[in-house]
Amino acid sequence: MHHHIVNLEAMHLPIPTFTFPPGTTATITSHARTSPTELAGRVHDATIIISTTSKLTASILSTTHTPHLQLIAQLGTGTDNIDLEAPRRNRR
Repeated sequence: MHHHIVNLEAMHLPIPTFTFPPGTTATITSHARTSPTELAGRVHDATIIISTTSKLTASILSTTHTPHLQLIAQLGTGTDNIDLEAPRRNRR
């Protein structure tokens, strides 16, 4: 398995170190900032999204925009910027 990790707001915090099981690889793409108009293009191939403040709406979290998404990592306090039910609805 290969993960594509997308860090949407690298300017806020350093991203954590990821440890994967043997045979799993990963690439990390970090963006200092991500505007709402850049969001869909940046997360399309992501299996893991790292967010701090970007608004992750039901539309962005749909299988149209994030067909490979497996994990959302929120760096910071609160999850009000993430539609938490959208991934559950979309991945059934």
